[in-house]
Amino acid sequence: MRNFEVYLKNEYYPAQEWFKTEGVNWIKKHIPNHDWILTNYNQINLGIYKVTLNDVIVYVGQAVKVSNRLVVHAWHLAKEPERFYGVLQSELEKNVVQINMECIESKIQYNITREQKEAHYIQELAPYLQIEKGKSVILNKKIKYDLCIYPKGKRRGITQEKLNLN
Repeated sequence: MRNFEVYLKNEYYPAQEWFKTEGVNWIKKHIPNHDWILTNYNQINLGIYKVTLNDVIVYVGQAVKVSNRLVVHAWHLAKEPERFYGVLQSELEKNVVQINMECIESKIQYNITREQKEAHYIQELAPYLQIEKGKSVILNKKIKYDLCIYPKGKRRGITQEKLNLN
């Protein structure tokens, strides 16, 4: 299976099913600016989004359905927060870590333009899981700004440092 097919099977579709059952309530409880996600669910948004923890930018991405993609991020935070974001479940439950997700630009019609804008925002906003001075992910001899520089399951240390969670 190709990477995108694996993502759809293992992450996207399960996250959308989770949204329909317990996800809406989890999002309402843990993401204060949840209205945009809930209102725009399953709508074509064609945009760029960001995920922040304690007002520190963690991740920037692009999607055709931004709200649905943010649901995947919420699902990761609900089900495996330490593996994907380096935060503990208890930190989310005790509101030690605050989550914010938002669309920062929309109506970007062409995929290549969205990818270019995504790379621009990643360079400009420097989300700590994706970019760090002297580090980048290189795939097929091209810098891939949309990939995380820290492997899943090894993000706790950088998150503790960036969010001052000692």
